[in-house]
Amino acid sequence: MSAPALGALRRRFSVEAPVIGADGALAFTARLKVWGALEPRRDFFILRLRARDDIEPGWRLRLGVRLFEVIMRQSDENASGFMLCECREIAP
Repeated sequence: MSAPALGALRRRFSVEAPVIGADGALAFTARLKVWGALEPRRDFFILRLRARDDIEPGWRLRLGVRLFEVIMRQSDENASGFMLCECREIAP
């Protein structure tokens, strides 16, 4: 894939990081918001966004009521300055 077209990163995602609560339970807290493009694949989704180093596998991305878990992240070799996150949709 080449660099995304102007305006392609038009979906606003909330990035949620895992935290361990005082009771030891796993919870997620909103960390930041990013603009991205969501591309469906057969069994997963690809989220393309501007390159950054503060999103890790195991984190979640929220788009309205939809929730996606980051499985893998990598730089987009075909578009300098962008990254790809392989995600799977999960129930909230």
